[in-house]
Amino acid sequence: MNYLQGESRKVSVFKNRAQQHGKQLLDEPVALSFSPQASQVLQDYLRKFPVTKAEASEGARRQSGKQQRREATSNEDNDAMLNRMDINACNDESLQPVSPSVLSSLHSKLLRRLTQNESMQSICSARMNLPIWSFREQILQAVHTSRVVLIAGQTGCGKTTQVPQYILEAACQRGESCRIACTQPRRISAVSVAERIAQERGETIGTHIHYSDLGHVF
Repeated sequence: MNYLQGESRKVSVFKNRAQQHGKQLLDEPVALSFSPQASQVLQDYLRKFPVTKAEASEGARRQSGKQQRREATSNEDNDAMLNRMDINACNDESLQPVSPSVLSSLHSKLLRRLTQNESMQSICSARMNLPIWSFREQILQAVHTSRVVLIAGQTGCGKTTQVPQYILEAACQRGESCRIACTQPRRISAVSVAERIAQERGETIGTHIHYSDLGHVF
């Protein structure tokens, strides 16, 4: 759009706000392309009427405001997602915390399987050979003393399948109830992780280990 007249005439370019699933998104920076003739006209205009410090400051202020609104919206969306997850977890019987007595019983059964089943002994040995095993106590200490813990490691080191089991075993030793959720970006990943952990625990899917697909728990 353009407004004012003569040498005071100004031109403003706007990008329409995008729509996604019925929700209006915040503006993102966009690159505009011009024909060579239009580019020359703009260059001549900017040489004749260069951007002032006040205009540059105002542009930076507006961009900063957009970024703050974008971050606030992102935080609100994350909080809403966590609230929904918490509500769904509380309403789903299969996702209720496992009591200390049940944990103790599961641990005793696992120990019996380890002494009687060579396959389980092989699995246990493989777990202890994973790179993450040497950091087990450090991870448990960090989880016990911090609300949020970030663990970085190479693919296959055992982050996804082992850390939940470390937490489960530590809760059993302390006589605490326990509920662990592990998220995955795809259904096939969620299924494979659940099946792997169930195999390592000597259990089957649907007892104390589940996977959820779009709200359906198995």
